[in-house]
Amino acid sequence: MNKGFTMIELLTVIIILAGIMIIAIPSYTNVSYEIKKKSLENKTNVITQSTLKFAKLHLIDDIKPAGNTCLNKEDCCKYYDLYDFVLEYGLYVAEEEKNGPVIINPETNTKLNGEVKICYDIEALDLNGEFIINE
Repeated sequence: MNKGFTMIELLTVIIILAGIMIIAIPSYTNVSYEIKKKSLENKTNVITQSTLKFAKLHLIDDIKPAGNTCLNKEDCCKYYDLYDFVLEYGLYVAEEEKNGPVIINPETNTKLNGEVKICYDIEALDLNGEFIINE
């Protein structure tokens, strides 16, 4: 009596495992990318919201136009650099690196560079903000 597997049985198992891997690897890659993308989105939202909150308390007079008029929407906007303003005022806590504080972009695993654009909406009489990533 021979105990063991035949060549056909081994090849069948290998083919089934290869098929599973062909399906699983792209799915894993897509899920991994979506997690990194969502992580970056969450990080930039936190930075934007903390800067917006700070601006509503301390910067509204710098952003709000005199007489509540703007020639165009950009006249009612100010840009605040991620490193020269946001980290400087402690609005977001960065990871410490050898060369100073750094915020990591989860999608690229490199230093995140960008600025927060805060605009005064004349119709709503309120500030709104967005994070702009500088590549």
